[in-house]
Amino acid sequence: MKKGNLMISNDGFSLEGKPLRILSGAIHYFRVPRDYWEDLLAKLCACGFNTVETYIPWNLHEPQEGVFEWEDERDFAAFALLAQRLGLHMILRPSPYICAEWEMGGLPWWLLKKPGLRLRCMNRPYPIPGRRFLCTLVLPEGDPMGDSGFAMRNFSTYSEICINYATPSVKEATLRVCNVALSM
Repeated sequence: MKKGNLMISNDGFSLEGKPLRILSGAIHYFRVPRDYWEDLLAKLCACGFNTVETYIPWNLHEPQEGVFEWEDERDFAAFALLAQRLGLHMILRPSPYICAEWEMGGLPWWLLKKPGLRLRCMNRPYPIPGRRFLCTLVLPEGDPMGDSGFAMRNFSTYSEICINYATPSVKEATLRVCNVALSM
């Protein structure tokens, strides 16, 4: 078994072949000033949690179509690497739709200008921009999530649309980066 490989079976979770009880707390990096990330993650550890869960809002990272912003307070990779350094696992909850009491559930405003697009439903134009966003997420420069024992959870079946329509290489990259293997 490869290092960092999270396995899911009927008996629960295992990581690197050892049983894993996930004790998770949520910290949304985009709601907290970057200077407080380390303090909050350390407090999560001090409370006995071994996992941090966070959303990744699409509208925050692609405010204009095709323009991606991953720096400063939006630097998810820095947040993820900090959590890893502190010994925390991570559950990612990426867009396209996150709800999270966030504007338009994380969907970017510019989707509303697309002809024929119906949000949060199975219509063909919807997954294309979401797939592009997920590609930027799962293939960051240097692949900082490569060996860290991450899992990815979609908020709802609407989020799965982008993965279902993705090419096999995007599906494989999503699982590779998040180190998820299903064995049910």
